[in-house]
Amino acid sequence: MTDVSWTILTEEMWNEPDVVLINGLVLQCPKTVFGHGKHPTTQLCQEILAGVSLEPTMHLVDVGTGSGVLSFLAWQSGVTSIEAIDIDPFAIEISRQNARDNAIAEEMFSVADLFDWQPQKKADVLIANLPIDILEKAFDRLRDWVVLDGLMILSGLTTT
Repeated sequence: MTDVSWTILTEEMWNEPDVVLINGLVLQCPKTVFGHGKHPTTQLCQEILAGVSLEPTMHLVDVGTGSGVLSFLAWQSGVTSIEAIDIDPFAIEISRQNARDNAIAEEMFSVADLFDWQPQKKADVLIANLPIDILEKAFDRLRDWVVLDGLMILSGLTTT
């Protein structure tokens, strides 16, 4: 079994600016909403997404979307069928504002608890950047949301 440890939020990361520029997108990222794009777990997801051939016909599900940065990067790659959820209403408010500010469809963002929600259809790509305890509890559920030959990108934990 792999040893797992938490990534500690450092003062430097907490003091990131409230507005960041990522891949040409201007994103509001208040300190209370995860997703300024520079956290190691988010960067890992970005790197994996960059290495995947995303197609316009694909369906992507983003669980724990925060500011929406990962959904926006998929959108920029041509994916328009996206469902992005977060349990935090303020995070969804920010992600929708970020969508409006960058001329991206805001309808993809919804307030939802992943344990009570179902995607409209199975995902070709599923991203879940969540704390390890939630990923462990939700793994089977998340796996069921992905097509047979789909991709699950799970992050939010570090190995030592």
